[in-house]
Amino acid sequence: MLFAQNLKDSIKPKTDKFKKNAVFVELGGSSYFGTSINYNRNIYINKNISLSGSLGVGLSGTSGKVGSMVIPVRVTFNWKRLEFGFGFSNCLNYFGSQSDDLNIDYMKSLGGFKYKYGNSYRIYFVNPHPIIGYNLLNKKNYFLCASLSTLIVMSREEGHFIIPWFGISTGLIF
Repeated sequence: MLFAQNLKDSIKPKTDKFKKNAVFVELGGSSYFGTSINYNRNIYINKNISLSGSLGVGLSGTSGKVGSMVIPVRVTFNWKRLEFGFGFSNCLNYFGSQSDDLNIDYMKSLGGFKYKYGNSYRIYFVNPHPIIGYNLLNKKNYFLCASLSTLIVMSREEGHFIIPWFGISTGLIF
């Protein structure tokens, strides 16, 4: 019995010394044309391997009466400095009026759902994307990461296509 307990304790990772939370700003990446602010939580398996999940909110490509709010959600597997994962960017695009028909119809053709809200129109997307990242700098309380994800567009009218998308994120670890 004592041997089993010692074996169990030796297998159990000692992760109390690892910081598990991060708050970061991402340019590009899961927020596409814009910037997002995100919270990340790590679950350590050992000192080189962890799983993490993040949730954020940001703005993308706003100009005039047209803009987008982005809510990036992602789960990644981290090995040393590499990061592999999958995310969903929930995008809400809004238009000032029906005069933006060309933009609305184009965005709708890319797989969005159109609905009217007051005097404006909204298009909602859920864009799935794989993520590959590399931690360029990982200090005690600070990190810098570059990532490559893909925008997967499932269009009813224009067919399906993939656009490579780069991002950079930096933040605080606590």
